[in-house]
Amino acid sequence: MNTWVLYIIIAVVLVAAELVYFRVADKYNLVEKQKENGHISTITRRGGGVIFLLSIVIWGLMMLLLGNEILDYIPFLCGLLLVAGISFVEEFRSVPESVRVAIHFVAMGLMFWGMGVMYWNLWWKLLIALIVFVGAMNVIGFMDGINGITAGYSFVVLLSLFLLNNQFDEPFMLDSLLGVSILGVVVFGFYNFRPGGKAKAFAGSVGSVGISFIILFAIGKLIIKTGDVTWLAFLLVYGVDGCLTIIHQAIKRKGLGRAHRKHAYQLMANELEMNHVVVSVIYMTIQLIISLAMIYLVPDTLEAHWTYVIVVALVLSVAYILFMKKYYYLYELYLRRLKQKTCDKITQTLLGRLTSQAKASPGLQMNYELGNAAKGLSQRTLNAIEPESVVPIHRHQKSSETVVCLRGRLVVEFYDVLERRCIETQELSPNGALIALNITEGQWHTVRALESGTVVLLVKDGRYEAIKQTLVYTNGHYELVRN
Repeated sequence: MNTWVLYIIIAVVLVAAELVYFRVADKYNLVEKQKENGHISTITRRGGGVIFLLSIVIWGLMMLLLGNEILDYIPFLCGLLLVAGISFVEEFRSVPESVRVAIHFVAMGLMFWGMGVMYWNLWWKLLIALIVFVGAMNVIGFMDGINGITAGYSFVVLLSLFLLNNQFDEPFMLDSLLGVSILGVVVFGFYNFRPGGKAKAFAGSVGSVGISFIILFAIGKLIIKTGDVTWLAFLLVYGVDGCLTIIHQAIKRKGLGRAHRKHAYQLMANELEMNHVVVSVIYMTIQLIISLAMIYLVPDTLEAHWTYVIVVALVLSVAYILFMKKYYYLYELYLRRLKQKTCDKITQTLLGRLTSQAKASPGLQMNYELGNAAKGLSQRTLNAIEPESVVPIHRHQKSSETVVCLRGRLVVEFYDVLERRCIETQELSPNGALIALNITEGQWHTVRALESGTVVLLVKDGRYEAIKQTLVYTNGHYELVRN
């Protein structure tokens, strides 16, 4: 059968498989709904990257039907089924980390077996290689979170491997496997490579881990074929970003396994609010230039390859550090906003607690600051007062004051500083005719609780200032006293 006809058939099957998965995701609520003006505008399915696993499974079935030998790829297929399978399970329920890590090592061991490097006499080198590859798989798998980044970057890496594979007289792996992997990425990209909020599917863990396993298998086969590990340059952009982000996490003493959004591309998309597709294209373009230069421009010698990889890695590292130095503070602002309370709730429980504290205090009063009083922009205070408590007659020269009776009953008394007497009273209660009032600036006043359990909300502009003058009743009349 003609190769292009085979690819077209597989592409049609993959599109159908993705659409079937959408039905499954809808049925089991593996969806995220985006709302616009109160209406659902976009439904995005999680785990759409399962198509990467399906593309390889379909490839294997087609190869068998055509009578082609794929026995050497069976361990790889089994390993892919393991890592993608456990990740797909995680779309539905949590899996213990120990179980997931154990499956990753078993799967990577199967990959090594398929590549023919399971040399038990060199067990310590094998163990190091397993740790490195499992770590690399998870680093690549974590590089997700914006539309297009997984599909776009994977397309560039697989395309570079496909082009290089055709440079050898004896390819390092079957061309058809790389071609079908690219088809799977293209089909998924059609539903994912869209502006922020418009994607029809997210790769999910099953997709990001699955495609990283496929890519590492192909690069591993290339390294074994050439004996040159510098072909990891095909992952250099992800590698620098991922590794430096991990180092940054360690310096900040943050848990390395914690979810975060500190990668450079995440800051570009989230904090700088760049279009997701634009960010993905930037990463794709940089990696494609690096990979094509490695294939076609750099002399095919080990020394030239190492020099090229080291120089490019240093340039990317400097760019990453400068970018983070300039924009990382935006991420820290985001974290601080997350820790801030969305609101202060005034509940009956809070009012009761304040009253209890007021009764136990020497002055029979208790204050509770609300909102951003610490920033000095305004004062919003709950004040629990008892009938026996004394609030000095005072005034606010720079701001009016709003008084709201939330519970109990109180009276607001107004005084004339010239006549030194009370000139007006207003009684406030939640169920009375008057609930709240606004006292104009400079007006002398005080409040008295008429019932036990009275709580009042006081609102003023500006920073807190201690009362400087009060009217005190002495010798049968009120006298102005400076505090």
